[in-house]
Amino acid sequence: PPPPPPPAGVVSHVTVDVSSLKASLPFYEKLGMQAFPSSVAGAQFLAAGATGRRQPLLLLRENATMTERGPTWLAGMPRLCIYSTDVDADVRRLAEAGLEPMAPVAEDAMAKIAAYYDPDRYVVYLIEFKRPLGWAVRLQRAYHRIGDPMMFHLTVNVPKAEAGLRAFESLGFKTLNDQREDQVLYQLLAAFNISTTETSIKHIRLCKLPRDSHFMMCIMHWDKPRTEQTGAELLNSVTIAVNDVNAALDAAAAAGMRVEPAATRVLPLYGEVAIGAAFVDGGSRVEFCCFASS
Repeated sequence: PPPPPPPAGVVSHVTVDVSSLKASLPFYEKLGMQAFPSSVAGAQFLAAGATGRRQPLLLLRENATMTERGPTWLAGMPRLCIYSTDVDADVRRLAEAGLEPMAPVAEDAMAKIAAYYDPDRYVVYLIEFKRPLGWAVRLQRAYHRIGDPMMFHLTVNVPKAEAGLRAFESLGFKTLNDQREDQVLYQLLAAFNISTTETSIKHIRLCKLPRDSHFMMCIMHWDKPRTEQTGAELLNSVTIAVNDVNAALDAAAAAGMRVEPAATRVLPLYGEVAIGAAFVDGGSRVEFCCFASS
């Protein structure tokens, strides 16, 4: 059944542009996502695992003229992370379904990662933490009754750390963890075909909205290779449910963000909704959507 409209103050959905829904849906369904039967104008929602508290939905949006995606250190929202309780088992299951990681599984003392390209080279990756952090996530999953797949976080690459961090703070995201350059787990970059020795990441922050149970944003500032805007940053977005789109836009503009006025759009499942947008450093799109009238 279609889910109820999300409450204000949570991430309602993550949008990923695809060149063909027909080609992309099987990939995400193999990852465990379940597509809702209705689509509107080349857009279709998929649900992650069942949960006592809602998970964000995934919205695939068909874009036949989309800009080619580049390396995952470029500006924008280039990676979606799904938590796995057993990466090795999931890799075997996905291999049986015809999916192979973009590089060998990477592992260090803290975590294990397997990363995959979707048909348009968007990166979706599985992460499994080892003890004691892994047990903490298992307890969180049990407490919120989160099933697989577990939408874990969305990466946002920003050219200027200070501007990007301030933007998400102004949007109400609360910091959970900050990592300096010397705290980054560089060995795990091998899962993305990124050098583990020549790379420099100046800052990583995990943050979330207080009303979300677990879904986070992962804000990254890359120094080597450097984050640049190429146009691909416009392919993906994250949407926050709000009660008043114009008030959210005013707050974003007051924080120095470029904004796009509210307009009426038609979404699958929800019909006509009001949506506006703000752009964080690097051009990443954050949408505000009022579902109250849907």
